[in-house]
Amino acid sequence: MKKAKSTLVILLLLSIQSFSQNQVSFVKYKSLSSNKRLYNIWLQKDTIIYNYENIYSKMFKGFPVYDERGKSRNETDTIKYNKEYKENLILLEEAISKYIFTSKRAYSSNIVNTYNQQPNLDKTYTIVDTLKKMSDWEILSDTCTILNLKCQKATILYDSIKYFAWFTTKLPYNAGPEQFRGLPGLILKVFNKEESLGFEVIEIQSPSKNNLPLFKKGDITTTVVSHNRICIEAWNKEMEALGNMKVGDRQKLN
Repeated sequence: MKKAKSTLVILLLLSIQSFSQNQVSFVKYKSLSSNKRLYNIWLQKDTIIYNYENIYSKMFKGFPVYDERGKSRNETDTIKYNKEYKENLILLEEAISKYIFTSKRAYSSNIVNTYNQQPNLDKTYTIVDTLKKMSDWEILSDTCTILNLKCQKATILYDSIKYFAWFTTKLPYNAGPEQFRGLPGLILKVFNKEESLGFEVIEIQSPSKNNLPLFKKGDITTTVVSHNRICIEAWNKEMEALGNMKVGDRQKLN
């Protein structure tokens, strides 16, 4: 009986350990340089997945309003035309949601793979990029508390800019927003002297309540430069096709 109990305890401990290792945490950051985007990361045992979240109400203030003849004008009065404004934001969100950019990398790697899928490209892409090394952090003695997590301060000179960071070791992840990484913990805030660049955490879910964003291997593997060229060519073709359409057909699109 004692042997059975001890076996049960061991199995329980192993299952708890396995759960903690496979648990996914979610962290949301606000940008210090723009209020139009948020930055989301999903933290797994060995890898980080991340993407941007657009705040459409702050990205688009102008919106089209149509008269009884179907002629449009750009409007900014979101009080008078609140219904039209909200409808326009929904349409924008639906359109932009078809453009998928999801990035993934191992904590210890400088190689980032980004999955891209968008309606104006007939193939999906894996975009491979290499981040500059970020290993020259100086850990300072200053401490503070962010979202009830004790943090320690660090600083680094990166791309000729001096950054400061608050990181915590209370969560088992050596990661941070965008290219910021290389500290022995999770970066909750990173900023330059003026706090005009960087990110600050606004939400932590551990475990995550959000589904992981779509990430898979694309049809074609390419570089950032090549992919940018492909996107520009696709955009130019769209504009050329639109320019060649008859006026009546263009109005139908609107």
